Amino acid sequence: MNIIKAIFNLLTMKEKYIGRVIIILLFTLTSCSSRVVLFKANANGKSIKYRPCIPKGYNTVTNIYENERITTFVYSDSSIIYFSNNTAPSSFYLTAYLKYGKDLNIKFCASDTIIINGMNDKGKYWEDRKIKHIVYGYRNVQSDYKEMFDKILGSIVIK
Repeated sequence: MNIIKAIFNLLTMKEKYIGRVIIILLFTLTSCSSRVVLFKANANGKSIKYRPCIPKGYNTVTNIYENERITTFVYSDSSIIYFSNNTAPSSFYLTAYLKYGKDLNIKFCASDTIIINGMNDKGKYWEDRKIKHIVYGYRNVQSDYKEMFDKILGSIVIK
């Protein structure tokens, strides 16, 4: 019944909103795809499972560097969700330093749990969350989708 209402509302909307509604409907109708992401999380080599519930339609990219393993879920509009085991990132957006202070790197490294967020120079949203041995978040998110990406980050279960 809700789908019929949504289709009816879609048909009666002005043309300029139809594209946005279709994208939102696609995210809603495709539900979420649960995916287990494993990281070597501490010096003891213990694996911790992070189970994000993220909408379908992404490409997965995993990169392994000297001091970091990062898995990125990339959408066609360039928005991303990422997971990294680099709990001591070397830099943040300039707006993060303005908002959280010039000692943000020290705060980030010293905290077991910290959430920082803001907007980049192109007006798109970002958020970084550090919980013990992992950093995850999103980048390049348009204002229309910010609430959805916040819910995705909030849905992550740590096992």
